[in-house]
Amino acid sequence: MATADSSGDILSQKDDELCCEPCLNDGQSRNVEGFCMECNEYLCHLCLDVHRKLRMLKTHHVKRGEDIPVQKPNQYPEEISCSFHTDEKITSYCQSHQQLCCDQCVILGHKVCIGLKHIGDFFKEFSESKDFQTDFENLKSLQSTYTGKMNEAKRSLEEVDLYYNNTMETFKAELDKIKIADIEKLRAIVTSYECVLCQLTAWLQEIDTCSKNKQNRELAIHMLRIKREAAAIKDNVQMLCTDDSIVRYGFTTDKTSLLRLVKAPYLVKAIDIKHKSDEKTCTIADIALLRENLIFITDNNNSSLKLFDTDLDTLVSYVKLPYEPWQISVTGKGEAYVALYGLPKILHFKLPATDLTTFSVINLDAKFYAVECFIKTLKVPCLSPARIIEVDGNGKLVGVVNSDLSKEATEKGEQFVINPCWSTQDPANGSMYLSCDRKNSITEITTDGKVKLIVKSDKLDSPQGFCMDTDGSFLVCSINGDVFRSPATDLTMFREIEVDGKCYTVECFNKTLKVQCMSPIKTIEVDGDGKQVRVINNDLRKETTGNGVQFILTPQWSTQDPANGSMYISCNSKQSITEIKSNDNVVTLLVKSDKLNCPHDMCMDIDGSILVCSYYSKDVFRMKKNEDIQSVIQKPLDFNPQAVALDKPTKKLYVGGQSDKIHVFQI
Repeated sequence: MATADSSGDILSQKDDELCCEPCLNDGQSRNVEGFCMECNEYLCHLCLDVHRKLRMLKTHHVKRGEDIPVQKPNQYPEEISCSFHTDEKITSYCQSHQQLCCDQCVILGHKVCIGLKHIGDFFKEFSESKDFQTDFENLKSLQSTYTGKMNEAKRSLEEVDLYYNNTMETFKAELDKIKIADIEKLRAIVTSYECVLCQLTAWLQEIDTCSKNKQNRELAIHMLRIKREAAAIKDNVQMLCTDDSIVRYGFTTDKTSLLRLVKAPYLVKAIDIKHKSDEKTCTIADIALLRENLIFITDNNNSSLKLFDTDLDTLVSYVKLPYEPWQISVTGKGEAYVALYGLPKILHFKLPATDLTTFSVINLDAKFYAVECFIKTLKVPCLSPARIIEVDGNGKLVGVVNSDLSKEATEKGEQFVINPCWSTQDPANGSMYLSCDRKNSITEITTDGKVKLIVKSDKLDSPQGFCMDTDGSFLVCSINGDVFRSPATDLTMFREIEVDGKCYTVECFNKTLKVQCMSPIKTIEVDGDGKQVRVINNDLRKETTGNGVQFILTPQWSTQDPANGSMYISCNSKQSITEIKSNDNVVTLLVKSDKLNCPHDMCMDIDGSILVCSYYSKDVFRMKKNEDIQSVIQKPLDFNPQAVALDKPTKKLYVGGQSDKIHVFQI
């Protein structure tokens, strides 16, 4: 009887004859006539017939005669199973697909493959193959590479503390510089105030002693001396202690580094002008600067006048009037004249104009809204009829500059002044300028009475109060909430240019206007006369990402790179910012991110980053070309921002929107 040893690899029997293993398992002993490489079994002639007949076994490789191995090959584990047919053993290797196969795999997918080998032959040849040698060398190379990487990582691990300590020391040194500078500056300011307060205390004690002892001679001498010295002290304090701010700094994340230490932006000023006696919401009709840090305000809605110290944020003086104050005119000497809304009266505040309860009333026989003062003479634009008169400081008529402004007309016979309710003045030559909300015009009246139309444009949209800047341009309030700045003293340079499309944004580069239109959404170029030069893009809605996603639908805000003329467009409905290059008109999506959260107006900083208003986030973001988006203000605004502008030299950021105030941030 043949017996199988524990390993199953060698089969023995009497006279060293081999027996059929399937039959031996059934208790029968038959001579071996073949060996199946796939089944790894010795077979008799009956079992060989079964191998030839069964479809599943037809492809098996059978060794016969002298090829029958005396000892079973053990080139792979018997337990190896097919990854596709888990009940089947691996029997073959397909060289075409480089795949180990079971019988099912061969029948279903590899019958016609070239290079189908028995698994035993494949294993035997594998160690000598070129593929094996290449793969083996690749593994050795990986081993060598990763060993080097691991050693490098170990060295870095050992140096972590060293780099950490060095970095923290460098970082702390920079922070210490800021801290020390702030401390030294503020200590000097505190010391100055301590010295001043010590001196004031000593003076007050001297005055108190003289008063109690009725030393009138000494009291008078002390007061005269103290008055002079106090004025000098006040000037010195103003000069030495003005800047009591500190450098605000904080951390911000950055894709290119761990953290960045930045000077934190902050709101410079937001003055609350409401007085406890005010019953209504304040409506500021006019603001005048009497001197540095002292502003004069007319509150039309509460019929009051207010004087504020913007340094101390304190109300210096307040007066309630029986009528509505409107416009203010301040002389070079600091006197102030206030026009009253629709009344034939002017309030005159004499030197020094710091006590609003002290004034004289000048009665005029006319209905007027505005007043200007030039060389001790008051110019008053009156209504019914619209005329300009001159009166002296007592209200006595000096002359009539123009008896009826409504008769003034353009070359086409169009009226341009019928309701002159607001005025300003050129302090250099005394020319008076009037805005007319009904004719959308601004008019100049020279000192010799000549009337000149400066501008008449629907763009002004009912112009209201206005003032003159140092460069001779005007800042004009429009009733729709806009403030226009004229480019020069001659506002006739404003023209209306008709374009073929509903225009939302415009940028100027090299004397050419780039206009972003709606319906259809196209970008065109026109020259200075409005003549179309070319169409940059006929329909931006067709622009899509590589995945076919649209990224422009409502382009209502834009900005421009002054260096190369590239135009940048924000789309609030697609949360995107797009660049349109000037030279080749290529449209490039810069960023499309929900973080923008309804982007509105934009402006560009000197480093090429873009500052953009996020309407729904109530924030202003800085967007860099690497798609890094960071907030530039410390906390969300209390209104929805729509407009933003940056004063690049001073780094002051102006943010406006659905709010009664313009917020100014130092960034």
